[in-house]
Amino acid sequence: DAFAFNGEWDMLELRRRELAAYINATAIVTSGVNFHGQPRPEPHVTVDSVAGKLTRLSLPPSAFSVCSARLGSPRNRAECRLAVSKNSVALAVDRVADIQASDWV
Repeated sequence: DAFAFNGEWDMLELRRRELAAYINATAIVTSGVNFHGQPRPEPHVTVDSVAGKLTRLSLPPSAFSVCSARLGSPRNRAECRLAVSKNSVALAVDRVADIQASDWV
């Protein structure tokens, strides 16, 4: 399982519990800025005993530089940051150690 994580601890735990029989790991993407480019504290993500391992990819603010440089309106920049986060989920999955091609659905 993989998704962009925005501090939704209940959702993370729920997904891991509900999908425990079907997944061997969870990959999440976090960042130190919100979709408006404002800094936010880094989440302290740890592996719990719900289901398997947790892999985290933390995007640096520089990952969103393409959004500031190309798009004028705040709404367009926010949508761009959201797209960068969601597109980075595959990078987080690539960090899962034992992933096989047949694991992708």
